[in-house]
Amino acid sequence: MSHAMQTLCKVLSDENRLRIAYLLAGSDACVCELADALDLPQSTLSNHLAKMRDSGLLQTRKDGTWIYYELSDARRPQIQGIFSSFEAELSTDGKLKHDQKRFDSRLKMRIDGRCHRSYGQLKNN
Repeated sequence: MSHAMQTLCKVLSDENRLRIAYLLAGSDACVCELADALDLPQSTLSNHLAKMRDSGLLQTRKDGTWIYYELSDARRPQIQGIFSSFEAELSTDGKLKHDQKRFDSRLKMRIDGRCHRSYGQLKNN
């Protein structure tokens, strides 16, 4: 088994990192958007994002004061392939559906395609 495959599986074995990858498979996002969508503390989320970035799963881009995370170009096809393979299970997962709903609501708050708010923009429901 290749080192890259082992690393990918290890990184995605954590539920929160899997949730992050699932959201980022559809759109880039800044930390505050992800924190609101996943209802995770910023510090916890930052630790997960750092591990994912260090493993090569994520890449970042800076836009003004915001840093956006997205699946890396090298790993995007693999991650999307994994999610595609489990599409039936993922589409009925209540937690992922809840995350996606909150993420979609948070992304709608963007102005001109950019985040402009801080944490805590969504009600905890």
